[in-house]
Amino acid sequence: MLSDGHSNLNALDALIEDMIAAAKYGVIFGGSAGKNYALSATERLLITAVPVIV
Repeated sequence: MLSDGHSNLNALDALIEDMIAAAKYGVIFGGSAGKNYALSATERLLITAVPVIV
């Protein structure tokens, strides 16, 4: 997360690239610890769109 409270999509992109390079088979977007509620609807859409772009 950035200092202004928005999602850091560049960091998410880098994380996805690292996971692909490490031959990971799955990723849970939005968090599995119940923190998805803290994201705005726009942020939820953005974090699910980033993997499609990668």
